[in-house]
Amino acid sequence: MEEVYTEEKEEVGELRENRFQSFARQKRGAGEDVLFVAAAGECGGASVMVGNGESRVFHKKGEGLKTPFDLPIEYFPEFERMLERDPAAVREINVMLRGPVAESTAGGYKTVVYRFKDFCTENGFDFPLFNKEAVLNFVQKSVADGGGLSFLQKVMPSLRLLEKVLDVKETALTEQVRAAVDALKREAAKSRGPVKKATGYSFAIIRELIAKEILPFEDRLGEIDAIAFRSLCRAVIIYCTFCRFDDFKRLTDREVTDEGDHIKIVFLRSKNDQFGDNSISVIPVRGELQDCPAKIIRLYFRRFGLKFGGSGKLLNFRLRRIPGGHVAMPHLGLAASNATKCTRTLLEKYGYEASKFTEKSMKVQGVTELLDVGEPLENVMTFGRWRTTTTPLHYRNLSTKYRLKVANNIPF
Repeated sequence: MEEVYTEEKEEVGELRENRFQSFARQKRGAGEDVLFVAAAGECGGASVMVGNGESRVFHKKGEGLKTPFDLPIEYFPEFERMLERDPAAVREINVMLRGPVAESTAGGYKTVVYRFKDFCTENGFDFPLFNKEAVLNFVQKSVADGGGLSFLQKVMPSLRLLEKVLDVKETALTEQVRAAVDALKREAAKSRGPVKKATGYSFAIIRELIAKEILPFEDRLGEIDAIAFRSLCRAVIIYCTFCRFDDFKRLTDREVTDEGDHIKIVFLRSKNDQFGDNSISVIPVRGELQDCPAKIIRLYFRRFGLKFGGSGKLLNFRLRRIPGGHVAMPHLGLAASNATKCTRTLLEKYGYEASKFTEKSMKVQGVTELLDVGEPLENVMTFGRWRTTTTPLHYRNLSTKYRLKVANNIPF
């Protein structure tokens, strides 16, 4: 095996080197090559992987560097040289290395890739430059160990992203591999049971709670229960804009403006509209309604010291208990789990079924009710900031009212 420790010997340390050389001798005696890999930015926490490739030591560090799946920067020579020329470019390099997916999506693929890496290490397959035999063995073993449909659905996109970021020219994910994985997915689907979809929750109930928790205290805003107010205002905004909780949790008072006859909300980042081409939602003033959504939002801003077009205080803030009530902590966000818990507690307080409520319920309900009154799909698509009419179709097709309307047209 080639000796690869040179000037970095002192950096890695004699003990580290001795440990590696001992392991290498052991593996060589068994007729195996060794690939020694340090996670990006670290050498002390390095891991050893067995494969058929040339033995190497990866050691380069980069302040703030985040490589795909924690692979060493040496696997990306173009970006390595870019970083050497301009260390300050690390932010842009991190983004380019991530690949053509959202940060949250890339994070979701990590679980699969890490499991695949461990499998390759334990079974003598090359990684990260893997072959189709490694993939076939991996999916077989994963299913044998209890991996279900949800896991299998992530395997191909996860490994394809790995190949993309590594600029692999000849994919290991051949038609044979895809057919094998599809066959396993089809088999797994037989025993999964009915698919559970997010369900809507009656907005009429939310309005009843507004009538009890908010409207009696319009002139005494400090007496409104802060936790209930936060839950109800969030429900109103999500119902009226079709935004996701992930979009809402980023909203600040800077992105919300009062235009007189409507409230305008700009979603700076959204899964629906990642490039911001259609990021605006409007909530009209409905003066005939005592619980007008725009009015509820205005009261919410007054109660918690928010300012339209303001300084960047979160709408989805945490609350701190003080004698006699709560105050907002506008720079600390509330997690989805706690948000759901607060709304369910409020629903239970008035005897409503709470277990079916999720943070997607109001979005589902808003889209469904708009479609049920006959609004054209194109209009719903634009209002929901989607790019195709197929997305709101998912909501319409789950609507019982829509299905009954179609079923009533069956001739007898």
